[in-house]
Amino acid sequence: MDSETREKSPARRNKTEVVASRRATLARGGAVALGVAAGMLAIRQPAAADSPVYGESSTNVPGVWGVNTQVTEPGAGGPGVRGDSANGHGVRGQSVTGSGVRGIHTSPTEATGAIVGVNQGAGAGVVGRAGNGPGMRGIAPGGNPGVFAESGSQPGSVILDGGMALLALGRALVRPPNESDLSPGDAIVIDPTTSAGPTLEADGDTDFPAIRGSNTQVAEAGVGGAGIQGLSANGFAVHGISTNSAGVVGVHTSPTQSNSALVGRNNGLGAGVDGRSETGAGVRGNAPAAIPAVHALSGSRQTGGLVLDGGVALLALGHTILRPPTAADGAVVPDLSVTTATLVVTGGARTDALFMPVGNGSILAGQQTAVVTDGAAGLGSHISVALVGSPARNDHKPPAVSWIERATGSFTVHLTDAVDFDTPLTYTIVNP
Repeated sequence: MDSETREKSPARRNKTEVVASRRATLARGGAVALGVAAGMLAIRQPAAADSPVYGESSTNVPGVWGVNTQVTEPGAGGPGVRGDSANGHGVRGQSVTGSGVRGIHTSPTEATGAIVGVNQGAGAGVVGRAGNGPGMRGIAPGGNPGVFAESGSQPGSVILDGGMALLALGRALVRPPNESDLSPGDAIVIDPTTSAGPTLEADGDTDFPAIRGSNTQVAEAGVGGAGIQGLSANGFAVHGISTNSAGVVGVHTSPTQSNSALVGRNNGLGAGVDGRSETGAGVRGNAPAAIPAVHALSGSRQTGGLVLDGGVALLALGHTILRPPTAADGAVVPDLSVTTATLVVTGGARTDALFMPVGNGSILAGQQTAVVTDGAAGLGSHISVALVGSPARNDHKPPAVSWIERATGSFTVHLTDAVDFDTPLTYTIVNP
């Protein structure tokens, strides 16, 4: 509103000028009457506490009606009603049973808001507050979003610049709609087709989870709904990354229900759990006392449990070492009082291609002993030696292995008599 308009506005005239203007208008019998509809009162002189301009109606005709018929570009015309205030509300609408302020847009071609809030200073463009209901509610038909949030530079149109489109301070509740809501469907559907980054990103800076899902379904143990579920056609369904802690942690707390803290189930090809590491163990199991650190079962899965069918429970491809722990194993503190066997097999056992040091040697003709050098030999080694060649002439009694003298890195074979010929031998070393 320019200075000339404000100067002539009734709100800036004194009471005497307003009264004089009304009397002149009525006296001329002008066609522009200030109250023209039945039930609408003419502008009256305000009382001391009243507004300078006051319109009152007792029908469906508005108490105050402003019409602007300027011919101009869409969205550039003058307002039908304008309210200016230095420190208060520019326009205030109040109703007991209807909307306080209602904006209606009717053009099928011009895409603009029915209500637009423009803040050229500090603060929000639109603020919604409620005492008993939502502060702001958005409703839209079909696939249109109920609330559409954009963030970006605005030189006439929004240029998305990666800023924050939606900020929720306080507790945010997302749930599927119930009977009291407007329509069924998912609580949130995010369309990632136009996004170059994560479909949903949640940041936290406290010891509380950035995302937390809770499911309180009352059901049998182990058959309730998931707190969080991830689905992916070709990628990771759930991908956990941590710099200083575990990537994924599963915690089971029931003292009565025997279930795993972490379960991997493969209904296609591949392993149920695949553990890989660059600098540590691929899979590591820890358990207290006599409970096995790794428990391997093989059998047919039927309703209610596992039926053992004699299949392979544990398959190790590569070099396998079974030994007591040492301080070199890191966080493990070895209990030196434990002297039980490193490997205990209850029932039948079979070893295919068992790795044990084996080798060849020879006893020279005329000798009764031979020294064999092998780094696997030790003072506690179990060493077996067999002669694999004829040690004597047919008219002599053939000598045999009498005993083995063990040493670190070698052993000496003692015979019952000297051999007549160079006699080859083979040996096997087993270290307990």
